[in-house]
Amino acid sequence: MSQYLLVGIIHMSLHQVIVSTAQNLSSLCLEEGRFPHPRECGGYVECVAGGVGSGLFPRVYKCPGGSYHPRLARCVVNKQVPRCSGDKTEYFSRRRELAPVVTVEAPVRSPRHDHLCEGGAGFACASCIHSMVCAGDEAFLQSCPPSTRCIYNNKFPKGVCYPHPSRHQCVCHDKQRVLQDPYDSTAFLLCHTNNPDPEIIYCSHQHEFDADTGKCIVIPIFPSCTASGVFSLPEKCRWFYTCVQDGSNQWQQHHSRCPSHHHVYSQVLGKCTNRDTLPLEDPCSKKHRKISQYRCTFWQVLLVFFFPHKIGAICYS
Repeated sequence: MSQYLLVGIIHMSLHQVIVSTAQNLSSLCLEEGRFPHPRECGGYVECVAGGVGSGLFPRVYKCPGGSYHPRLARCVVNKQVPRCSGDKTEYFSRRRELAPVVTVEAPVRSPRHDHLCEGGAGFACASCIHSMVCAGDEAFLQSCPPSTRCIYNNKFPKGVCYPHPSRHQCVCHDKQRVLQDPYDSTAFLLCHTNNPDPEIIYCSHQHEFDADTGKCIVIPIFPSCTASGVFSLPEKCRWFYTCVQDGSNQWQQHHSRCPSHHHVYSQVLGKCTNRDTLPLEDPCSKKHRKISQYRCTFWQVLLVFFFPHKIGAICYS
């Protein structure tokens, strides 16, 4: 019990250090972007526009582990940053009167989002209302401040919680409505009448949210990868999967599905389309399946004419 209490005290103390210095940063942002903290090794500052006439909002964060690397734009182990301070103050060399600083709570470990840390991403939008920061291959979830949504733009290509997203797809325009989360297919947003910020709800294991039906649907089982490319799932043609090899020659598989239940994935065309427009040689083409699945002799064709529902027993594949 005393060990957990000690860890909690240390964690709170580190976070309070960041908060205590935050008040001195409100006049130091010169432009939008994510910059190293000028005095705290593991800290970084997000300078975000607050809207017309509102100036910039500095938000102070702390890396879940290590230090913030300005060139790589992500949290790294301390030895990758020669000096924790160094040239970081160049971003804050001139002063300017800006809006009050916004401080945020410490990020929370989220194993379900570890896949977003592949390839050294550093930051990403985990959902409409959560940003994600990586510590190595481990993901940590950060809740967006009220009235902000996680978006990607030119200043924040890896995602940031941004204010006033009036035209963004994460905004609830109709109350009591369920929305697909554009960043996480296993989650959906529930809009409330008296709260402008939606609630995020995750589907159960091996389920994804289907915007067409407004329900969580079962994710099918995909075959193992044997070649690189994008492949359709013949028995459930709305679904398709991508196979690529990583640096250690291990197969990485990612699945997707066509947005509309009226469409199927064409492996030949490389896109989702109407089933009636599929090329004959496409694995999901009904005509292709009829031709390739059954081969009949002349006498078998006569039997199929009288007993079409027994074609699987009469002919051979």
